[in-house]
Amino acid sequence: MLMNKIITLLCVAAIFLFVACESSEPVENESGGLSIYLSLPPALSVDTRAGSIGGVSINDVWVVQFDADGKMLHAVCYGSDKISDFGTSGALVQVETGNFSDVSGTFRIIVNFGESQSQLVAFSKNTNAQKVDLEGIVISYSNYKSQQNYLVSDDIEFKGTDASGKAVLLAGLSYAYSWIDVKWTNKVASPARFTLQSITAYNLPESFALESRAGTTVGAYPAADQITNTYPVDTDATDNGLSVNGTYTFYMPENLRGVGCGKSFQEKNLNAYGPKADGKVPALGGDGKPETGGDLSKCTYIDLVGSYWYSYSSAAPTATSPISVRYRLYLGGNLVNDYNVRRGYHYTITVQISGANSGDVRVTITNGNVVVFDKVETIDKVVDF
Repeated sequence: MLMNKIITLLCVAAIFLFVACESSEPVENESGGLSIYLSLPPALSVDTRAGSIGGVSINDVWVVQFDADGKMLHAVCYGSDKISDFGTSGALVQVETGNFSDVSGTFRIIVNFGESQSQLVAFSKNTNAQKVDLEGIVISYSNYKSQQNYLVSDDIEFKGTDASGKAVLLAGLSYAYSWIDVKWTNKVASPARFTLQSITAYNLPESFALESRAGTTVGAYPAADQITNTYPVDTDATDNGLSVNGTYTFYMPENLRGVGCGKSFQEKNLNAYGPKADGKVPALGGDGKPETGGDLSKCTYIDLVGSYWYSYSSAAPTATSPISVRYRLYLGGNLVNDYNVRRGYHYTITVQISGANSGDVRVTITNGNVVVFDKVETIDKVVDF
């Protein structure tokens, strides 16, 4: 038997992982044991690297073994009844396992997708399954509000057990989705007043693959017909609106639309300067403008909708009426021309609202003629956004 147990060590502070394995077909050359050391990503963002994510629960673990040619040898899921916690953070965690093949190849670890996840179950029963079949599995995603803790590993190289019949694999896990925090600060000076009533995310993918891009390497991903969803991140229709300095969070699958040709924050909101439908950069003409139009129709963006009073008095709050404004911000790797929302990253967007700016193309006034958003500031994060 290659393994009677897989031993997983909680290797960093606060949050760490445990897995196991078993055979799905007859095996040969079995002996000894295998230890897999897994660690969660310390955080999705630099800003929270101290561990504020915390407390990730491990409910189930799929362990998949491939031979050197990418053929699936075994794919087994272990539930919570196979995971025994022997202590607090840093303690040894043991998972009861079965038999795996003592041959060179790779492992993949997939966490919190469920023991009965239909595509994984079907994959595990397919005796001709290849690694590309696993990478191409696409799973529905609609809970943008809650962190699902879907975790995946890259290929973990396995060269077989040593002379003592033992082997140790080091496996780092990453999140299979993106995390977006939206913050706003109010710098509008009295007697003017601004309140934010809603934050909404648009062009959200309805599914994600186990592997980034479903194993492909180029082009826009996912397909345009898979980007259909809208999510109301938060709303408060009262005059006071959403809390200033609050954090409004949602989670989403990756949406890789490519890079445009804009050279300013304002141009990022112009359709002609966006990436083409295939993700490529539009060519610029001699006048510096795109020769062929871009396409922002499937790029992820957020709308912030609020109310602005030119002059407001708390003593007579109904004396003047506000105008409605909508601020649109396209997400991506930077504030100028990148429209890729990548899995495994934490994007923190801080919007500072400070006054009128009638030249800002990012803002639409629905019942007035001034723009009340002055600028957007960002904080450091893994991607320079």
